[in-house]
Amino acid sequence: MCWFWGPYGWFGGWIGSLIGLIIFGIILYLGYKLFKSLTISNSNQNNSALKILNEKLVKGEISEEEYLRKKAIISKNK
Repeated sequence: MCWFWGPYGWFGGWIGSLIGLIIFGIILYLGYKLFKSLTISNSNQNNSALKILNEKLVKGEISEEEYLRKKAIISKNK
């Protein structure tokens, strides 16, 4: 082994630290994207359910009382 690498080679010095920071940053970024995609998909489902509920009220398939009750349930799940 060469004298300038030290006992651990390149990965024991600043290059190893830099690679560790890059990997840590990638893990944080992927976690953030996963969390963001899960929260967006949940809000989209609630908006979709509310849209269907509004359409049923307009078509006269459900009463106003039933609409208000179901809307409160959907809003509570947001």
